[in-house]
Amino acid sequence: MTLNVADFGNDWNEAIAKAVQYGATKVTGRGTFPISETIEIGEAASYVEVDGQWSLLDADGFNGTVMQIADRTTASDRAEYSKVHRFRIEGSGGTDTATDDSIGVEIGNSLMVTVEDFLIQNMGGRGIVADKPPSGSTTLIAQQLELNRVAVRWTGAEAFDIGRTRALDSVIARNCFANHAGQQVTSAAKARGGAYIAAYMVDLAGWEISGIENFLNGMVVRKASGSARSLHFEDNCGNQTGSADLLLDTDANGLVVSGTSHTFGTNGARWCVETSSKGNRLEGIKSSGSSTSLTHDIIVHRNNATNCEVGPISYAYAPKSMPVYPAP
Repeated sequence: MTLNVADFGNDWNEAIAKAVQYGATKVTGRGTFPISETIEIGEAASYVEVDGQWSLLDADGFNGTVMQIADRTTASDRAEYSKVHRFRIEGSGGTDTATDDSIGVEIGNSLMVTVEDFLIQNMGGRGIVADKPPSGSTTLIAQQLELNRVAVRWTGAEAFDIGRTRALDSVIARNCFANHAGQQVTSAAKARGGAYIAAYMVDLAGWEISGIENFLNGMVVRKASGSARSLHFEDNCGNQTGSADLLLDTDANGLVVSGTSHTFGTNGARWCVETSSKGNRLEGIKSSGSSTSLTHDIIVHRNNATNCEVGPISYAYAPKSMPVYPAP
């Protein structure tokens, strides 16, 4: 059974609640929906597909979470096998300080949840936020979160902020786009980036990370083994000292990075890939573009990083872009 949101006063929360009540497996609808409260997809809506048909969720002036899938602060609400897809979320601007707590999609206690075909832009806060709830219950998990074709552009803080409070168990994220994140960031902390992902297993593929502003990193990965492949980085971090397109920070042990491209103008990151983790394999790293900002292709902090291997590297400016072990 499929329910249409138009039959419930264009109220997504009402339509989702009725889907649970009637045993429907899909809620759909198309239109422009002004947001004044959070759309909630909780434990009761497990096994329900929510299809926006590229509806616009108009969050202009809304300083909260536009869509919440389960709860990331308690273990009492868990979504399982839910799929949410084909939505556009539009805030009031990445530089809007009045909406700096806004979030496009928030994900918490979950199992096999898929977020797919989303365009989130002009948020004063963050785009995608996901956390494993606090410990204290055997029912809390954050397993097999899947993000497909999710684009986040022009945000005040992180475009993707995953596992910062508590790392997820596993994340599969493919063909995603982080662009012009960090428009309200005023202090460039080393551990932050336009896309931040902390999970014990990651499968990242087909991303573009570009135009990241004010952060010291385009993407930060922590905790993770697994793979990050076919990633494209372009003009991130504003030529800041100590900046990197990709940082494998502290404990991304066993992560394999392969087939990344790094294009630099005069405002690019200083390094392509930096690691302070253990047992990484870094290969197929290509840097190109202006030599103005590029300092090195790869930096390995040997005081922390051990048993790291570096494979083939392609660089445009050999005098400035040779690998350095350890970092100066």
